[in-house]
Amino acid sequence: MNSKNIADYIYLAEASYADFTGIAGITSDKDKKEQTVTKIEKADKPTQFAELVTKNYTVEAHWKDRADGISDPESGFSGTLFKSKEGKYVIAMRGTAGNQDLVETELDINANRNYYNI
Repeated sequence: MNSKNIADYIYLAEASYADFTGIAGITSDKDKKEQTVTKIEKADKPTQFAELVTKNYTVEAHWKDRADGISDPESGFSGTLFKSKEGKYVIAMRGTAGNQDLVETELDINANRNYYNI
């Protein structure tokens, strides 16, 4: 691993906060690049940053946690598969958002602790 790889991983991690839903199905490289820039800008990132990402990578796949109703709220987690111009793949994951996930995890840990008498 070199410093360029590390720099790429850092900006791809930041780019993963954009919601790239629908981009993987776009077949035109030009349209895919334009949509990627738009989605990154909608995530409050500057155009210059979006152009850096699209200069070196394309979005190949994206998955975002979706709410399943009132009892299963959206966590904010998402994962994006980027492909470099050299054909290498990088998975960037956005962590969960808010305290809801923390509360659910804590409740689950305590329930297991009580069940197993830990």
